Amino acid sequence: MNLYIIEEVLSDYYPGMVVIKAKTLEDCREIFVNEYDYKGYHEEYDKAIADGEYKVLKLSRDDKMPVGVVAVKWGGS
Repeated sequence: MNLYIIEEVLSDYYPGMVVIKAKTLEDCREIFVNEYDYKGYHEEYDKAIADGEYKVLKLSRDDKMPVGVVAVKWGGS
């Protein structure tokens, strides 16, 4: 299991960031789209991934945190 830290997403005046626990980058995108696509944020997500604006942290096997959004920082003024 991994933590994906994706920057340059959820923008208002400035970009935000999201941290998602998922097995793969594809699973991460699915979680993001399910949570935030009501305003078309999937385009920001896809651009951030294409531009390399993300980090992947491997989690230990005994991690008990559920899969999904772990933290979010919306962009703002």
